[in-house]
Amino acid sequence: SSKTETELFDCDRVSFGMRCVKSAQTLKHSIEFSTAWRHIYNFDEYVSINQRKLSGHHLTNCVSYTLMNDGRDDKILPTTGELWKGKFELFGPIGKFSALKSEIVLQKSSPILWNYSFISSLRIGHLVKFNDHFSYPNEQFNLGGPNSVRGFKNNSLGPRERNIPIGGKYLAEISCNLVSPYLNNNRIARFHTFFNSGYISNGAQGHLYSSAGVGVQGNI
Repeated sequence: SSKTETELFDCDRVSFGMRCVKSAQTLKHSIEFSTAWRHIYNFDEYVSINQRKLSGHHLTNCVSYTLMNDGRDDKILPTTGELWKGKFELFGPIGKFSALKSEIVLQKSSPILWNYSFISSLRIGHLVKFNDHFSYPNEQFNLGGPNSVRGFKNNSLGPRERNIPIGGKYLAEISCNLVSPYLNNNRIARFHTFFNSGYISNGAQGHLYSSAGVGVQGNI
């Protein structure tokens, strides 16, 4: 159980989950059931009418299935290997929110000249709602942050109400990275250049964002 306070509202939360995982070499299957009770209250004065529909007590149940094959040599900035993952989450039928959330992630890493590596990735997602209940932001797709479109705050991009991000039903992201070899044999640090671009939409509003830059990965 936990109590969280965001910039928008206060939330008391109690959650419970069970997970079953089966692995064979690089292939992994995962089935998970989770249920969460939330009490949302004390909204900020700028929160929209739709977001205030979250007020009160909410029970959410979710059954998810994940299929992943990960043959990369590093989880953060791999130099070789491939990753593909499919995740499917079914919300409901108990509780106010009922939907099917699907997400696919593809990534390929290939060595090129002078021990540099090129990493390309694609992420797409689609949320199908079975009712009109306004959903909790984390139950939708979000964009922005170090694992998404970099240079922006976590989950700060996309459709908004009163200038507050509300998430989206459709998501597409691409990422390209050029990774240098480690600066010494101790594998302490290496450089990488990146380009990220993402599109997110709730059906009524669609937004495209991009960023590029240079970073350093360090192992401590």
